[in-house]
Amino acid sequence: MSFLMLFGEPLWFVEEYKAFEKNVEKFYEIFAKTDFKFQVLTNEILSMTAKKANFTLHYTVTDIHKNKALTGINNPAYNALGSMFGISQLRLPQESSNRIALLLFIWFWLIFRTCYQSKLFEFMTTDMRKPMPTSINDLSEMNYTIVLVEGAEKYERAKKEIINERNSPNILKVTYEDFESFYQSALNVHPKFKSAFLVSNFHHAVLNSTFKNSLTIMSNEKLSKSVGYAVTKNMFLFNHLNFIISQLIPTGIAKNQDNYGLWFNFRPFDIEIVDPRRILSLTDLEFGFFLWLFSLSLPITCFLCEILAGIFKKIKSNTKNLILLKIFTSVSKKIIEKHQIQ
Repeated sequence: MSFLMLFGEPLWFVEEYKAFEKNVEKFYEIFAKTDFKFQVLTNEILSMTAKKANFTLHYTVTDIHKNKALTGINNPAYNALGSMFGISQLRLPQESSNRIALLLFIWFWLIFRTCYQSKLFEFMTTDMRKPMPTSINDLSEMNYTIVLVEGAEKYERAKKEIINERNSPNILKVTYEDFESFYQSALNVHPKFKSAFLVSNFHHAVLNSTFKNSLTIMSNEKLSKSVGYAVTKNMFLFNHLNFIISQLIPTGIAKNQDNYGLWFNFRPFDIEIVDPRRILSLTDLEFGFFLWLFSLSLPITCFLCEILAGIFKKIKSNTKNLILLKIFTSVSKKIIEKHQIQ
């Protein structure tokens, strides 16, 4: 477990993290996103369109030897690349410029697709940035239990403020004398117990005597001399939590940042310290998805252009045949009429 206490009228965040739970949560976040559902649907539609385009282009090319002579592409590497994508020479665009453009689009598509897959792999193998609760409503939505310690400063005001919230959370009361025993029993009996303790301003010596095996007392000129705080060796974590205090100030939970300290109950086998540069969010994955979608649309556009060109050629040839047929019928009618007159 990892414990975080915002000292003053603090909030104590208790959360349990396991590798399996984190992976399941990441999969849920990905599948819950509308972008991912849209990606799967788009992939299926574009795949069917590409197959239909290949099938149509197969019948637009009438003379494969003439096309080879016109394009001048007889490179075995080109044929190997075409066979790798399952595209034969019959299903390639007829014009040389379109063939080269299609080849470049396929290369860029592979590059973007590889980047997207590597970003997905990195996202699934690194820690995920999780939002911290910043108000009573957030604690209620995250199923935290509010524990009010009797003897806290402005206890009645805090109790009234919590009860008047729109989503009132579960509220427990504990006396000052039973605070330590309640804390220990909550950890032993309920390892997944998520709670936020609202307590008064303890002196750092009291907390140091209570949690002497897990706290490191340090001094800070910006904080009051009567308030101590404990930090780990990871200063990024300290700065992040300091920022959380500044977020709590507008909610009425913490009134003055200079009068509050940060307390950590830190045990190395409970908390995984992560390099902040390796923390990803869903926005990183979404950016890779849009690159993938953009690159995927390029070869499909080329195929569709070829389909339209083939259809236009067919319409043009049919129109030409229709005109010839009309001329032939009109000439035939004149010949027949002439013979009938004779």
